[in-house]
Amino acid sequence: MRELFTFYIGLFLLTFSLNIHSGPLDELKKGLGDLSTETENIVADIDLTLPNYSPLGKRIANGEAVYSDTFYWINADGTIGSTNRGWSRVPKPRRHLVYLDRNEAVKAVSDASITPEERQAAEEERQAAERAAKEERERKAAEKKAERERIAAEKKAEEKRLAEQKKRELANAYSDYVYGTKDDPRLNKWGTQVKNEYLPDDKRLWMQLDFGPGVKAKAIRGTVTCYDAFGDRAFSERFEDMNPGVSENKIMGYDTDNIGNLRYSRPLDSVVNVVYFEPNMFMPAGQALTSGGIEKCSFTLDKAVFK
Repeated sequence: MRELFTFYIGLFLLTFSLNIHSGPLDELKKGLGDLSTETENIVADIDLTLPNYSPLGKRIANGEAVYSDTFYWINADGTIGSTNRGWSRVPKPRRHLVYLDRNEAVKAVSDASITPEERQAAEEERQAAERAAKEERERKAAEKKAERERIAAEKKAEEKRLAEQKKRELANAYSDYVYGTKDDPRLNKWGTQVKNEYLPDDKRLWMQLDFGPGVKAKAIRGTVTCYDAFGDRAFSERFEDMNPGVSENKIMGYDTDNIGNLRYSRPLDSVVNVVYFEPNMFMPAGQALTSGGIEKCSFTLDKAVFK
């Protein structure tokens, strides 16, 4: 009994001493109270103009389902709350101001803390910057367009100049062109080619003959005389072609060297009659063609039948 009485007496004295003298717990309590009061004063001094909805809050309000464990929200006093336990843990009164990124929430609070005048000035500055950027883009686009048009105009002018030059050259070629006659055909060109691909030494001679405007030959007989590099006569032999080739001066659009789609730089009514002289490869004419070195050839007409 005496021990129990002694315990109660000690407890009473301890309680009394604590009420008389302030201890560490009282100092901590006082400090926390001061901190809470200071925080409230700071928040009260900030004039926040928060938006009605955050972009994410508007999407969710419109029915979009957002699946995430972590959400951030802005409280009415400007503090930011968060949860990593899903949408259900976001306070219902704050679900209109939710974010998935804390930095976005911080920026929203920062934007809400400026005055309407500052916000208007910032918006006007932003719009002015956008207008300046747009004007710069339009200026550069106009410069590029003008440069393209200049290059195109120069190219067109050069093409026109070349076309006019080519037409003049063709006109001169037409005016200088010499027609042949039925009695004295004009030899335009001549050359040699292999007669048989299996016998490369077996060659023939071809000639282009002009008998006059629009004249087409059906059969041609005449004498071919050719000379070598020394000016000596290599051969002179009579031959006939019963089916000469005929090439009219047609309008051919696919030729690349044409201006005005003319295939040849000669009058449209000119006709090329192509004859082939095919000597025996073992005869002098054939051997001369095989050995090469032919520098000049001529053709003398004996007779021609025309279509």
